[in-house]
Amino acid sequence: MNGPKTRVAELSRADTALEDLLQTLLAEVPDYVPEPGPAPAGQAEPVREETAALNIPAPAPIQETAPPSPARPDWAQGPLKVLVARVGGLRLAVPLLRLSAILPAGDPAAVMRLPAQPAWHRGVMRARGDALVRVDPAALLGLGAAAGGTAYLLVLDSGRFALEIEGMEQPQSVDADEIRWRRAGEGRDWALGVLPGQMCVLLDLDAIETRLAGG
Repeated sequence: MNGPKTRVAELSRADTALEDLLQTLLAEVPDYVPEPGPAPAGQAEPVREETAALNIPAPAPIQETAPPSPARPDWAQGPLKVLVARVGGLRLAVPLLRLSAILPAGDPAAVMRLPAQPAWHRGVMRARGDALVRVDPAALLGLGAAAGGTAYLLVLDSGRFALEIEGMEQPQSVDADEIRWRRAGEGRDWALGVLPGQMCVLLDLDAIETRLAGG
């Protein structure tokens, strides 16, 4: 049986993994760097070489390109309800609007394991008359966190896949303008952004489902 020291070590590893993940995502959002202003009083201006006498054409102006727009979906325009789920010791937020159901994990004996499936494929079960593929999100997203026991299933919008989670917190309302949205075209397409107040990564369930449907 795991003792208190083992549990403390597990929590410490989970906190470190979450902090690393958040820092990586935040680092992918380019920071604004202001243009240099005039030289302070008392400081000489940089020497400019006169090029007119040499008849050297002036360089063409640099065409500035707009920074990538945030990957903010159309449905995230006002306050949105999110559910904070625990996966492998990490806290990950999911938009309730993109879920079709939340189910108890049920009897493990009712889950059929299939051969030659990817590591994230945890088996198939019957739910509400349909086949439901159970997914280990830590393995699917490469979170580097060991999956724990499964308490609930978050059924994605199509009803074909369900994310296994260890637990969840009460739903909460988040102002969409307070979310630090991931920039379009940047890595980690499964992350919509970061919720700074909750120190959580907001999952993009649509992107995750697209990845699952592609095999």
